[in-house]
Amino acid sequence: MKDRIMNVFIEEILDKSMKFTMDDLARRLGISKSCSLSFVFEN
Repeated sequence: MKDRIMNVFIEEILDKSMKFTMDDLARRLGISKSCSLSFVFEN
C-alpha cells in the first residue's frame, strides 16, 4: 500500500505541482484520508 500511496503522491505532484491536499490523495486512492495516513505512519 505504501508503494501505491507514493505512486499517487507522484501523480499528484505531476498533475498539480505541490498544490494538492491529503483529500486529493485519498480521493485518487479511493480510500479515506485517515486510512491513507494510517498506512503511511503505521510502520
